[in-house]
Amino acid sequence: MSTAIVGVTSALGALLHLRRGNVDRSAALIFAASGMAGSFAGSTGTHLLSKQALLLLFAAFMLTVGTLMLSGGLHPARAMAFSIPRCLAVGLGVGS
Repeated sequence: MSTAIVGVTSALGALLHLRRGNVDRSAALIFAASGMAGSFAGSTGTHLLSKQALLLLFAAFMLTVGTLMLSGGLHPARAMAFSIPRCLAVGLGVGS
């Protein structure tokens, strides 16, 4: 049930941002396509790692992202510049 709530909330938020003109459609499409490819690749490769290794990788990823968020290491002004390679890389990373 919670997945459905998150999905509906996310979809409504995305639609509101789309209507306000806050969404770069070409970047969103590239990100979505590469995210789906990354998700497929990641899900087919999970059997190659143990559950403990996957958990440690996820924990390391969460610690890295949390540290960047708290330290202000992410610069929104630079992140706003559209770049096809960056969209592909981020989509693949998020998907996997």
